[in-house]
Amino acid sequence: MASQGGIPGAGANGYDAASILGEVRYRRILAILLDRFQPVPSRELSVQVAAREADIPPSEVPETECESVRMELEHRYLSKLERVGWVDRTPDGLTATAPRPAPRDVLSLPSLREPEHPHWDPVSTLLARPYRIAVAALLADRQQPLALAQLAEQLREHEQEYSLPPRQRLRLQLYHVDLPKLADADLVEFDSAEQTVARTSLTSDIIADSTN
Repeated sequence: MASQGGIPGAGANGYDAASILGEVRYRRILAILLDRFQPVPSRELSVQVAAREADIPPSEVPETECESVRMELEHRYLSKLERVGWVDRTPDGLTATAPRPAPRDVLSLPSLREPEHPHWDPVSTLLARPYRIAVAALLADRQQPLALAQLAEQLREHEQEYSLPPRQRLRLQLYHVDLPKLADADLVEFDSAEQTVARTSLTSDIIADSTN
């Protein structure tokens, strides 16, 4: 997997970056535009997105589906991509700028030119609540399980980077929501009875080596 350094930060705040990279349609839009050397008209982009989503040739996309996708792109997806500076609109069409990596982030992301890469699903689970990135990073280099209480305390050190709930609520939220979600994504091993959490091999794949 090619490391891109984490959540790209080309003018985007963390919430926008997370919501963009966590949804496959945004990634498909960026992949299509990044593969083109010339601006792509909005209708052609709509056809290409619809074709990928239906797994059919672009020539077989019905006009009604093309128009439906075009309206969705214009009213939701492209406006956000333009706002964060990842897509530019010119008289000839749309272009994408490869987002610059944010050096402080620790995620090793798949290439944006591979929007269907299997690692995007677990990465999306992390991006849904960005402080989960810190959870994975705290576990990535540990050989032994970490107690839930200790994990919650260590997370407090990341309050300046991530918006964390109050101390008691954080521990409950980790137990009832975050760690089960991360376990379902095979990013952690969570023992709810013992209240311990450990890394998985996938954790080490997705978290970049901070020593490099």
